[in-house]
Amino acid sequence: VAELVGAKKIINATKVDGVYDRDPSTDKSAKLLKKITTLQLREILEKQSALAGKYELLDPPSITIIERSKIVVHIINGEDPRNVLKVLKGEEIGSTIIPI
Repeated sequence: VAELVGAKKIINATKVDGVYDRDPSTDKSAKLLKKITTLQLREILEKQSALAGKYELLDPPSITIIERSKIVVHIINGEDPRNVLKVLKGEEIGSTIIPI
């Protein structure tokens, strides 16, 4: 939908604070990635053997759309609705996925 309407930005409100280098539910040393490229995200997904529709945040087909359309994606914790306003105000919160 974002691609069809020409969106330049997407806010993906989830139950986690953003994209981590490892699964934070199973690895206490997982680090939140404030900025990440689509290429880096693909590498993380490959390590987790992600299948379409299986990764909680994004699957490989959606990453392809993000790259093709040059859409910047903000992953935030949606359990606090104020986080959406923070992104809209330009505050750094969660993770920002940069298409390459």
